[in-house]
Amino acid sequence: MNVLLGQFISLLGIVNGLIATFVNKKYDINIPLIMSVHYYFLLFFIFTIMNKGLTKPKLNYFLIGFFDSQGTFLNILAFSTLSFSYPYIINISSVVWTIILTYLFIKTYKYLKYHIFGMIICIIGIGLMVLELFTGGI
Repeated sequence: MNVLLGQFISLLGIVNGLIATFVNKKYDINIPLIMSVHYYFLLFFIFTIMNKGLTKPKLNYFLIGFFDSQGTFLNILAFSTLSFSYPYIINISSVVWTIILTYLFIKTYKYLKYHIFGMIICIIGIGLMVLELFTGGI
């Protein structure tokens, strides 16, 4: 269930960026953070109602939410100003950074060898995308 929720939230973030790009280009409206309010309500619902409350101090969740909202803002801004490849690389690298930062700051979740293997696959994908961008094709 958690994997499906994580994939749904990731898909919601990408769709949010694409919709913000469409609204920006078609109507010249640039309000990406306001457009992502439903995303944060969904995260609040998952962490408080489905997981039966917060287990860490509320300040940790506030800081995570704050930094995530800034990352979402920058991601949506990247979708509206850059070609599709660059924000896609940012989205792929967010998996790697999420694993690293949760390991360093939250410390309650132990990553299995499958998680590390998935992170290595993401790093290889990032490398291939960057190689494709610089060489014009593989």
